[in-house]
Amino acid sequence: MTLFTFGASRRLGALALITILAGACAPPDDSTAQTAEVAAPSTAPVAAKSAEPQTVPAAVAEPEDQDTPAPSTEVRQGGDVSLLPAQPDARWMQKGLVIGSWSLDPALGLDEAWIDEEELREAFTKDRVKRREWKGFSSQTARVPIDNLMQKKPGPIFGYIYALVQRNRPDQTWPDEEAVLHITHHGPMKAWFDGRPVFDEDTPSGTSNTVRMRVTLTDAYDVVLIKVGSPAGESLDVTVVLSDLSGKAIDFMAWNTVRIPGIPRDIPLRER
Repeated sequence: MTLFTFGASRRLGALALITILAGACAPPDDSTAQTAEVAAPSTAPVAAKSAEPQTVPAAVAEPEDQDTPAPSTEVRQGGDVSLLPAQPDARWMQKGLVIGSWSLDPALGLDEAWIDEEELREAFTKDRVKRREWKGFSSQTARVPIDNLMQKKPGPIFGYIYALVQRNRPDQTWPDEEAVLHITHHGPMKAWFDGRPVFDEDTPSGTSNTVRMRVTLTDAYDVVLIKVGSPAGESLDVTVVLSDLSGKAIDFMAWNTVRIPGIPRDIPLRER
């Protein structure tokens, strides 16, 4: 009896040892493997969501910025929607003459003419008009500094700006050429191109306004005459630019105040 018990006990012990060793070498429980498989892909959606806000706004904002039109009240394009803004290489009025200022008649406004506005083809420094003299300027910026050049009164006042558009073409031919005259001003303004009225702007005092008009260059010289008013004493300064129809610079074009030798004058010599 004693031997049987001891032998059985040894067999049971051996079986228990085999079971323990087998358990140590067995594969992991299915629940543990499933947990690992689910946990690994669960991080991918989180990464995708965190990147989404960084890309979507940029893609949406770009076309909105490109399609935003300029306020229609700032620019009047002379009835021609094909006219484009002047590009940086287009030439602003670097040289010209100014004269003024005179008191602005409250009834006539800019309709009061102190010179022959449509027939003026030539002006010279120190020429006098009603106790005022033409003064020359050469500007390093696009803004013509009229306030510093005129004998400016408190207002309401007006004055004139004169310049020549010169085409120094090497082939010595001057075919008609379409161009765009751009003017930015701060009050009422009138302008003529070769004596033809191109602008008559009754802009409210203190309002900055940009206007554009298609013009035609003819011969070697063309005359630009601008009349600016200041009903409430605001600035008379203007910006004047001439460009081609795409807004770019015109070949062989420059601003001047006198007709130079070697280029046809297009008008008879003035007797002085």
